[in-house]
Amino acid sequence: MTALNVVVPAISAMIGALIALGGVWLTNWQANKRFLTQLDRDERKEKRDFIRQRGEELYGLADDWATYVWQEHLIWLAAMHGRHSVQEARDLAIENAKGHHDQFRKVSMLMNVYFDELRDALSELNLCRIKLDLHQSRFLKVAKSETSDWTRAAKRHRTLMQDLQGAQARFLKLLAEIIRNA
Repeated sequence: MTALNVVVPAISAMIGALIALGGVWLTNWQANKRFLTQLDRDERKEKRDFIRQRGEELYGLADDWATYVWQEHLIWLAAMHGRHSVQEARDLAIENAKGHHDQFRKVSMLMNVYFDELRDALSELNLCRIKLDLHQSRFLKVAKSETSDWTRAAKRHRTLMQDLQGAQARFLKLLAEIIRNA
């Protein structure tokens, strides 16, 4: 009976120690799992906040750039209607361009680095700008040599400006959706 009195408490102590060790291991495993889950959640939140921040920056720059382009061509539209001479329109366009010289570069950089899914929308927006610039350059070539009615040219320019506004709205809407879903 003496051996039994020694063995039973020893076995009980060993079983208790194993249960305690199992409890410690289980607690540690759960804490580690919770830590990894929290770390993953924090990383996703940081990425989402970063994308939102860059998206808001891109939204402001793209809106300012497209508005600047629209305002510049509004000046040329007024010249086509005879409200400004070509030289006055040039002077106004130069004044309007101050502070906007590198906006499109910034828009392109942000889009290419963080928002590749906007590439087609930005291409459409830029194509509208190019069409307006080409129309304006044709007007300037002819305006030097002729003084005639520019109503038809003004109508075409206005249509191209509306296309620019539509492309701008589509670009900004797509960007807003990306920001919201980030």
